Amino acid sequence: MLSRSMIIFLDFRLMYRILIGCTKLSICCRFR
Repeated sequence: MLSRSMIIFLDFRLMYRILIGCTKLSICCRFR
């Protein structure tokens, strides 16, 4: 229902944020 879709949406945002964080970290390590 609504709560389930909200949980899925929040989990998707969390995964997206982690993915961006990992890419930024790898770029910083690469240019260090």
